[in-house]
Amino acid sequence: MNKFWVIVLTVFMSFSVFADGDKKNNKADGAWENGVLYFRSGDDFSLRFDARIFLDFARYSGSDYAYNGSDLRRGRLALKTKLHKYWLAEFDMDIADNQVEAKDMWAARLIGSNSMLKIGYYKVPFSMEELTSSLIITFMERSLANSFTPGRRMSIGYNYWGNYGQISTSVFGQEIGDSKGKSGDEALGFALRGSLAYSISDIIIHLGVGAFMETTEDDTGVIKVSSRPETKVSKVKYLDTGDISDVEYNSVGNIEFALSYKFIRLQAEYMINKAFRENDKRDLSFSGFYAHLGVFLTGEIKPYSVMAGEFLPVIPKRDFGAIELALRISRLNLNDVGGDPDQEKIEGGLATQYTVGLTWFFNTNFRIMFNYSYADNSKWSDGDGDYKKNIPEEGIDLHIFQSRFIANF
Repeated sequence: MNKFWVIVLTVFMSFSVFADGDKKNNKADGAWENGVLYFRSGDDFSLRFDARIFLDFARYSGSDYAYNGSDLRRGRLALKTKLHKYWLAEFDMDIADNQVEAKDMWAARLIGSNSMLKIGYYKVPFSMEELTSSLIITFMERSLANSFTPGRRMSIGYNYWGNYGQISTSVFGQEIGDSKGKSGDEALGFALRGSLAYSISDIIIHLGVGAFMETTEDDTGVIKVSSRPETKVSKVKYLDTGDISDVEYNSVGNIEFALSYKFIRLQAEYMINKAFRENDKRDLSFSGFYAHLGVFLTGEIKPYSVMAGEFLPVIPKRDFGAIELALRISRLNLNDVGGDPDQEKIEGGLATQYTVGLTWFFNTNFRIMFNYSYADNSKWSDGDGDYKKNIPEEGIDLHIFQSRFIANF
């Protein structure tokens, strides 16, 4: 935990330095805007402090491998800055499982009023659900299909946005710390995401497509796809392909759809994963999707950003806060058995999960979430053979009851 206190000290020292303001008037103004504290010096400099505390509690039934418990899901400290009018940067660290982990670490240069060049460690532009902040996602965890997303990587990218949509590109490497540096070069990939938005009256329609392609980690020719059942207190992963060898490059494509009408919002994605192989091994395909419906019972509307192609945080309208009810179905298929019985078979498992979520936003900074999920797992969903004991022939029917308390400031 010593690293944690170093980060805390760095953050507070940065505030004291910034408080000196610019050299011309030696003054920096603080402002509280929609639950976020900003410090600004003129129009060219700003600093935002971002802290998050996620406390999770979960109970499971139907499995001998998922254990009840609690967890510090996230403990986040971040600085988000605008410097010298056209420059942006972010410093973001997270504490989970009693370990300190780098999150967003990047710098960017605005080009005109509608484009940006960005370099550093950040999320590859792929998937509306993945790119949406953990503070904004509707459920406690992202869907099963999110297992295909590349997450954060060392990247250099370009973003362009206009009145009706945006396009984002990125050339990226591996996750920080993943490279062993022994077997070969670091993985290299390319991603592209575009979205269009149409707005009329109280209706917003979002359409998006994305794709990425990458070589394998450390040029090993090996990939692996696995997923937890939309919970993180239990670490078990029933869906698991195991190591897949002789992969030349891996690719994933997706389509996105969202429809917002007043306080009702529908969002869905479909993804297909294709592993292209060499040495006369057949190519493999996996797929997944999710669809969720969210309704603010108190009438709030979740804003939408055309620039990002994402929804933004909700702001409660009433003193007692806002309440959202949501339903989701998600599915992940990690089976590829081919048509020839003599061919290699990948039986990573198949699962369909149904979730009901209720969130009470006390205000813009505090909320509590309740999620119940029913996960219908196939007989192949055994963690690549790690969880075969006591699994019925038809597979595990897992019931998940979990809650989360969030404080962010």
